[in-house]
Order: sequence, then C-alpha cells, then structure tokens
Amino acid sequence: MTAAAKQCGVPWGICPDHGRSLRTSARRTWCTSFGCDRTWNYDRLDMDCPEPVWARLDFAEGEVTEFCEAHARDADMFVRPNRPVITRLDGQPFAGAPYDEGA
Repeated sequence: MTAAAKQCGVPWGICPDHGRSLRTSARRTWCTSFGCDRTWNYDRLDMDCPEPVWARLDFAEGEVTEFCEAHARDADMFVRPNRPVITRLDGQPFAGAPYDEGA
C-alpha cells in the first residue's frame, strides 16, 4: 500500500477544502464555509477521517504521524505554542497558508 492510499484516520471529519467547517444533523453533514456546496449523506463529523494521507507531521513532544491535507493545515493553524514541522509526502514545500488564502 502506498502512502497516498492510506487514510488519515484522525478521529473527526473535516471539509477537505475548508477545514473545521462541518456541521451535522440527522446523519447528514455539510460544510458551512461561504460558497461551499459540499455535503455528505452520512455523519462525516463523528467518524475517522477518510481522506488520503498527504503529509508527515513532527510534533515538538516527539510524536510523528501522517495526516490528510486538511488536518495538516488545521494542525499548522491551531496547534500552539509549538506548531508541528510538516513535510508533504510529495516532496513539495509546505506553504502553510490558511485554506482561503491561496493554499
């Protein structure tokens, strides 16, 4: 199995395009980001993330893990005080820009 075929597996869902913007009700999930029409006919918020692994994250505490792009960007924006070192699996540099700023 290649790294791209592995699932992220973070124990909560995320919008692949907008990050922490999901809402769910009656087993249906939607992105609340302005202009995003993505919906899922299941409770995506309360399940392990099914997106493909995209990057390796090295946390200051010594933990190393792999996340999808949306969860990697989420960690870059919200993990404080020590942001993880993020290395994309495709060898490209990690820009670190928030979702709606050209990432």
